[in-house]
Parts: sequence; structure tokens; C-alpha cells
Amino acid sequence: MITILVVEDEKYALDSLLKQIREYDKQESFRVLQASNGKEAYQLYIQYSPELVMTDIRMPGMDGLELLKAIREKDENTQVVILSAYSDFEYAREALTYGASDYLLKPIKAENLGSCLDKFLKRKVTEKKEALMTGRDMVTQYIADCIRREDFSNFLEERMFKKIFRDYQISVIYFAGECRPDKGRFLTEIEKLYGGEFWMEFRFLETENDLWTLVVNLCHENSFFHRRILRLLQEEGYDVYIGVSALHTDAKEVHQAYDEALKTCKYKVYGKERLLLSDQPAEEGEYRYYLPKKEEDLLKEALKCRNTRKTEMVIENVFADIKKTGSISMECLELLLSQFLVIYRQTLGEGGVNKEGMTKGRTSVLQFDSIEDMRDFLIRIGRNICTMLEAPENGKHKDIVETMAEYAQQHFDQEVTVKELAEKVLFMNQDYLSHLFVEKKGISYSCYLRQIRMRNAGKLLENRKLSITEVASMSGYNDTSQFIRVFKKDYGMTPKKYRDSMKWKNSSGEQQSTTECEGGGCA
Repeated sequence: MITILVVEDEKYALDSLLKQIREYDKQESFRVLQASNGKEAYQLYIQYSPELVMTDIRMPGMDGLELLKAIREKDENTQVVILSAYSDFEYAREALTYGASDYLLKPIKAENLGSCLDKFLKRKVTEKKEALMTGRDMVTQYIADCIRREDFSNFLEERMFKKIFRDYQISVIYFAGECRPDKGRFLTEIEKLYGGEFWMEFRFLETENDLWTLVVNLCHENSFFHRRILRLLQEEGYDVYIGVSALHTDAKEVHQAYDEALKTCKYKVYGKERLLLSDQPAEEGEYRYYLPKKEEDLLKEALKCRNTRKTEMVIENVFADIKKTGSISMECLELLLSQFLVIYRQTLGEGGVNKEGMTKGRTSVLQFDSIEDMRDFLIRIGRNICTMLEAPENGKHKDIVETMAEYAQQHFDQEVTVKELAEKVLFMNQDYLSHLFVEKKGISYSCYLRQIRMRNAGKLLENRKLSITEVASMSGYNDTSQFIRVFKKDYGMTPKKYRDSMKWKNSSGEQQSTTECEGGGCA
């Protein structure tokens, strides 16, 4: 029910306005409060928090303008409509500067009041939709709090949740690729599928950067909801998986339902469907596997001795055992991944390598496409750790910045970023790596990479058989115009002019050699 407060000191005018509001409210969705002066109105406002206040300007004690200012100090969102006579127009104009939503000229005509109330209701629907889309409404906040804390309890919010979600499912949408849709557009597309009323039985949360969470009230109309969402996202070209919880009826089970959906989504590593339902029979949960102590010791020893091949063999043997065992439970798979990462961190620490920010990349099974992808990821980390622990002549371990510099020198013709190094090569925190490189080299990693690319481009331009586009590509630039801009900034001329200047220098050199020979300068 929508609460409206009407403030008018003239009884005839008050009765007339109340009658007009009742005639408009055929659905009986308004609760109308009334007051005859500003002080009484403000007390009612504090007590009932009306969504719309309609107030006269000229009243004894606290007038309409003072009431508006007092309301605005408490809340900027309450809509306030000023009722004014023609002679009060200057007051009305001042009221608008203080945030009045609208004004109605006395005597109030039914069509003008209807238009005003239409505008109020339309704005209310828009604000409610925005609140739902941005997660600011009470029910969405309750869901978010429950996801964060299993023991969360708030009586009022829980009651509101129960009112909307009697039978519900929670689904987790995981975006495997770099791209994800615009949130607003995604929700608009859902609204097109189900209509505006769908917002009454649906909530959306962006729980992590690559993870969206949906809560939907289960009914006949929504039985194919998740399949439609999957198809909608796939048709837009997104690499996406959806894990869906079982049916729940208790508001206290939101955390449990979310965990179910998240766990179910992780089973994508076993090559299951893109839509994974927790109530489907799951053979995966029948098998348990733990990293054998023997294999753990072998891995530690291989890393300590910087034996790359032995490190790879230990990891390959562990995953071969898993394949023989069958699909192991998700709890065991998460534990196995954690054990490997802990061993890696310990090895770096014991080896004297600064491990600050280590492994902030893929730390959950959810982030892998398959078991093989997880195996290869762990092998790459092990291989890189062995390389980082190599001891050169000065007895110090290979420096992280040195590794970054070498990577740039070897891969400058490819798409190279600190983010890629952090997630796929060094498995360390991106911000930490950037700071460390600047601290030791005096320039950013991108500047260092550009210097290497430009130095290489200068050499390549000496070969006149290569086009400017080919030189750009071989120097790590897919956009030739961008390459020309960067080259001109570094060399002070375009690649073409640089090549022409090299030709002139070569010609001058040949002419000078000929002169020297003619003068007896050559043997």
C-alpha cells in the first residue's frame, strides 16, 4: 500500500482533495493521512514515512515551504507536491528550487490531479526498478547478507523475502571469457521475456566480477527460466555456465541454496552441460581423492631441486590417478588445488623469493574449463617456480623483474600485459608486479615493452622487402596506424621517413667509400 500525506488548513479544500484522490484510487492502493498544519504534518511524516506529501503553502505555524525544507533534511527521495493559489506562485517557484516534485494550482481540477498522481506512480515504478537493478532494495540486501554470512538474521528483511519467495531457486552465472554483458541491458532483456511484473518474483546480484547470482520464484511460468537465460547469453556470444540450486522454501536457507548453485556450477570441469542442475543425479560425489603424502613429498623435493621434468611428472601422475578414480567430489578437488598452491607458496618462501601477492589468479575450480586445464595450469606454475629458483653465478635466485624483462624480450611481438604475466606466467598480484617493476627499472612495464618493440622495428625497417604493416605486426602491433603514431613519437619521424633516411645514409656511406678508394684509401 502507498502512503500519501495531504496537508491543508482549509477544511473544504481538504475534503474536496481527499474525495478526488479516492475517486482516482479505484484499486484502493492508497493509504491517505491528513493534517491541517505543517507541525502536525511533520510529526505524521516522521511516524509513517509517506512516499508522497501534498501540501498547501500558506498555513499557520510551519508553512508548506518550511515543511518541504524539513522533509528534505530527512530524505531527498520523498516526493512533495505543492498546492498553491495563483497569488502564491512566487512561493511555489521557490519551493521547486528546494526540490518539490510538482505543484498544483488551486482550485484543483480532477484531470490535473490525475496527471500529477500518474506522474508520481510512474516515477515510483522507475525508482523501484532502479533499486532492484542496482541491488538497493531490502530483499536484495537480505540475499546479499545471507550469501556473505550463513548465520545472518534480520526479522524485517526475512519477512519481506518470505512474502516474495515462497518456493525459490538460486542460480549462479559464471562468465568464463573476458567479456560479459552490460548488466542493465541484460535485465532489460529479461523484462522483455517476462514483462514488468516479473520484477516482483526475481532478484539479481553481481556477487563477483565474473559471477552473477539470480534468485527466482519458482512457478509454472518460470519453469524454463534458466534455459531461456542461457540461450539469451549464448546467442549474444558469451562463454557462460549456469549452476542452479535445488528448490528451497525456507528463507533461512539462502546461504545453503547459493552454495549449492556455486558447487553445481563447478562441475563444468567434468565436461557437463552449460546448464547444471543440483537436483540431477551426480556420480561425481561418489568418489573422494586426497593428495598422497608420497606425491606431496616428491613434489616438494622436485621444486627444491629445481627439477622441472620431475615436477611435471608428479603433477601428471596425480591427475592420472584422478582419471582412474573417476570424477571426484568437488570438495576434494578444491582441497587438492589449495594443497598445490600452498606447496608452491612455501617453496618460494623457503627459496628466498619474495612471494608477496603470489597466486591471486585462479584459486578456485570454477575458473578452469576442465580437469586437464587445471593440470596444465599447475604444471605451468611448477615450471615457472623452478625457473625462478635457478641460481646464477652471483648466488642469488632469479629476480622476478628479470623474469618479466626476459618475457617482454621473448614475446614482444605478441599481446603482452602485466595482467597476462600475473595470471598466466608468474601467478602473482598484478598491482604488486607493476609496482616492483617500476621500482627496479625506473619505468613502467608497458614503456619497457614499447622500447623493445621500437628497437626491433628500427632493425626490421632496414629490410625493404617488408611492408610497414608487416613490420608493425612483427613488432607486436595489430593496428598499423597505432604503430606509426608510437614510432613517430619515439623516433621523431614516420616509419617510411625513417626507412628513407636509412637509404640515404647507406648511399652516403657507399659514396664515401668510393671516394676513399679513388684516393688510395682502400688496400
